[in-house]
Amino acid sequence: MRRVALRAVTLAALAGLTLSAPTARAALDPSTAEADTRAILQSGDYSFCTKPDEPLSDAARDLCPLAGQIPGCTALVVLCDKPPEPEPKLSAFWENVLKKLAEAAPFVAWAFIAALIGLVAYLVVRAVRASNDDAMLDEVLVASDVTLLPDARPPAPLTDAEALLQRAAEARARGDARTALFTYLAAALRALDDRGAVRVARDRTNGEYVRTCKDAAARPVLRELVREVDTVQFGGGDATDQVVSLAEGQAKGIVRSTVAATLAIGLMLVLSACNGAGFGSRGNPAGRELLQALLVKQGAEISSLPGSLANLPMRGATGPAVILDAERVPLEPETRAHLVAWVNQGGTLVLAGSPSHWPSELWAKSLLAPTTEPSRATDAASTSTSTDSVRVRVETRDAPVKTATIDSDDDDDEPLPIKRPAPHVHHVVLSRRAAMTWPSEERAPRAIARFEDGELYGALRDFGEGKVLGLASGDLLTNLGLATPGNAAALVALLGALDKNEFSIARSEQGITPPSNPFAGLLHVGLGPALVHVALFLPLLFLAYGVRQAAPREEPPARRRAFAEHIQAVGALYSRRRAARHALAVYTKHVDDRVRAAMGRGEGAAQFLATRGGADPTFTAALYARALAAQNESDGTSRATSDALADLQRLSELYARAMSRVR
Repeated sequence: MRRVALRAVTLAALAGLTLSAPTARAALDPSTAEADTRAILQSGDYSFCTKPDEPLSDAARDLCPLAGQIPGCTALVVLCDKPPEPEPKLSAFWENVLKKLAEAAPFVAWAFIAALIGLVAYLVVRAVRASNDDAMLDEVLVASDVTLLPDARPPAPLTDAEALLQRAAEARARGDARTALFTYLAAALRALDDRGAVRVARDRTNGEYVRTCKDAAARPVLRELVREVDTVQFGGGDATDQVVSLAEGQAKGIVRSTVAATLAIGLMLVLSACNGAGFGSRGNPAGRELLQALLVKQGAEISSLPGSLANLPMRGATGPAVILDAERVPLEPETRAHLVAWVNQGGTLVLAGSPSHWPSELWAKSLLAPTTEPSRATDAASTSTSTDSVRVRVETRDAPVKTATIDSDDDDDEPLPIKRPAPHVHHVVLSRRAAMTWPSEERAPRAIARFEDGELYGALRDFGEGKVLGLASGDLLTNLGLATPGNAAALVALLGALDKNEFSIARSEQGITPPSNPFAGLLHVGLGPALVHVALFLPLLFLAYGVRQAAPREEPPARRRAFAEHIQAVGALYSRRRAARHALAVYTKHVDDRVRAAMGRGEGAAQFLATRGGADPTFTAALYARALAAQNESDGTSRATSDALADLQRLSELYARAMSRVR
């Protein structure tokens, strides 16, 4: 009687403790997972069932048996029914060509590296030369006698074409149309020089810029701009507002085309990055986008991994649970070792994919499929039928509740039986059979998944201080796998057994171990032999170059102005001073000295020019007399500029003919 009463009191106490104890409840709710999945799919953002990406990848074709299980997935079923297009076979000739190319690939790679180094060296040399040319162009800008380029200088470096455009606009606003016109040409030349279409130098003319312009689109515009500038600068034209406006439009067209090209290149880089790794397509049945959307809708927090899995912080059980598909995220040896250590110190890992890709420390092995099932390698059409799908029973249990024990003085008392929480059963449909053996998977029986014949598909296990939820395939993590009825609830139940509300999904590139230093990175990409070559030949290069530098060298001669600039400067000076007769006198002195040195005795200079030049002696004598008379007149006393210039031109032609016959 006493034993019965004591047992009744104990059961009542246990019942009270059970009712009053707080139950651990995960944020994920399997009962709403199916409704959340349907709501996400009905939003229209996912097209892997209605408009799947073509052609189907190998991973997407492996999921084809699930397409028939999903309502409204007719387009994917039709695409799966089409056998994959066979790869075209190459002829023997092209196979030999590819073989030779494969043999030559290492040499091509080294040649490419050498060309890249040469390109960098060329850019450095070009930048140094450009800085020197800028210093020389500064002298041209402030030339006192003749204006070859505008006098105004931009506050920024001269290579900034936008600054020159601004200076031209300021000159036009204050009424200096001539300077504005020349500055617009300078801005256009600067823009073309920055993109490498022309090479701005002191000794080059505007016509040379047009002829050497490498930009076919900008060459006609530059030609029109140069024509307007030359007309004003050398042809005596006026820099009217219409001419300056036309030059402004032409210069801005050349400058802005450079900016547009730069923006286009940047946009192409951004688009190529967005289409690369890390940006999935929602039309891919094997994508992972639906998994992330479902977890967010379930109230979970999705965080991104800061870098490689080899850098997971050792913070115990804190932090997110990492979801990893070992078949899509190849793990390097260092990453595997760090991942195992991270789990042992308290991390939570969801590991999917074939156990052959798992870390060996987990002791999981793949089981071959029964031979009675058709082989996918030999029967491509079987991937499109729904009869190949297999079913898995998933059991999850709530977290165990702590119970209290009551001491008794009765030695005959037996321990009270503790009832385990009833399991929650879900059924999963997979595209293929993927079984495994995992010793001691019963150590943590809160979540376990088995096939109908009892073979293991997945389980939750404790490893050290952490947990590992292992799945023999990654079907449940894909878009098509989660869209299959029943699979979303089962996956949410499995993830809920982890007691985590924060998850991180690993990307394919995060299984790579980052190098610890730059040299390790070079060795990792296979440039170790190149480093050895550099270490051997770099001292020889320094020695060879240093020996040459040790010998004394003469200082290079100072760079002078181009001869054409001197001619232009002298002509502009005479024109500005209205000294045409002075120019005639100077030239006559030069002609008289040369003629007297070439003619014989007893022969006059005028007679020599008439005889050798084939001209009328009377006309020649009068012309030469006027030329000699110009030497006796002081500069500026006579203003017959047109007559003096005409006599200068006639004397030059006569002198050229006469001296040509002497030679």
